[in-house]
Amino acid sequence: MKILHTADLHLGSPLSSRLPAEKARLRRRELLGSFGSIAALARKEKCEAVILAGDIFDSAEVSPSTVKEVMAVISGTPETAFLAIEGNHDESIFRPVGTGLPENLILFGKEWGYHRIGNVIFAGRSETKRNMFSSLTLSPEDRNVLILHGDVADHSDEDYKIGIGELRELPVDYVALGHYHSYREYPISARGCAVYAGTPEGRGFDELGEKGVVIVELDGTSHAHRFVKNAKRTLHEITIPTDDITSEYRLDAAIKEATRGIPYSDIVRILLIGEHDMETSFDTDAIRLRHSDAFFHLECRDDSRVRFDIEKIKLDRTLKGEFIRGVLADESLSGSDKQKIIAMGLGALRGDDID
Repeated sequence: MKILHTADLHLGSPLSSRLPAEKARLRRRELLGSFGSIAALARKEKCEAVILAGDIFDSAEVSPSTVKEVMAVISGTPETAFLAIEGNHDESIFRPVGTGLPENLILFGKEWGYHRIGNVIFAGRSETKRNMFSSLTLSPEDRNVLILHGDVADHSDEDYKIGIGELRELPVDYVALGHYHSYREYPISARGCAVYAGTPEGRGFDELGEKGVVIVELDGTSHAHRFVKNAKRTLHEITIPTDDITSEYRLDAAIKEATRGIPYSDIVRILLIGEHDMETSFDTDAIRLRHSDAFFHLECRDDSRVRFDIEKIKLDRTLKGEFIRGVLADESLSGSDKQKIIAMGLGALRGDDID
């Protein structure tokens, strides 16, 4: 049997804090479309089941049209069973559609529920509780797949923890996990493992790198699984050391070299790090504008620091020297605050626009 495992789509996420309105609207449509592409991949791979391991929606307030679209994709794939649990974001999301649920959508409640396809038992629950495995009933003769949403830990000695220690004692072949947004696997025993599929599409810069789904294959005695990239866009954070950069020309060259090979379709953050001399400044808005045409979306953040030549500052009798000495001598300010104030002050003295 082939199974497709996915989770954490967070459909209906506003995305307004990261993208401008027009791109956020397009990206929301892309995320919703990703569910259709997942169903298409399941058909291509001839999967008998698709596991939805929680947080399919971003919240319980998701629009009815989004829920309707997901239901249409599921009902339009009648040869495949969709086995779903709710996550911590989308609790009770399926209740409003009530009896209108597709026949091939199997929902698991808060306690253990079971669904059999051939010799494979799917056991799932949406509520992750301490000692929850004590009520789980499995036969070693079946191929057993668990569906859970929460944090992996050594033991489930508190709510929302999934204890790997307890799983090692159970006849489990595969544990389909949701909640963690990157692919990750945990060996359980010679028989099976637990896997986070991760989110199939990155939404923010805390979801960097390749995203996709997991294809699981179970035969009579063993299992195999593989990660399949299925994302339309990938998010990248590119760090640029500023220690030797003294001009916009050199900075632009460093950015172009560091982003070489990243396709236009992707989303990029440029992160400036390190130190730079007092005469150099970085206008992040200008950097973004100069490079924005190279990617679907680009942003720039300056985490670099001014490099001070203390001996030179002591001898500098200009307004700039007086200003820097005054800030550095202020014991009420933290080191990071001094950096920010000096950077803004030097920018103002150069005539830069200060926000």
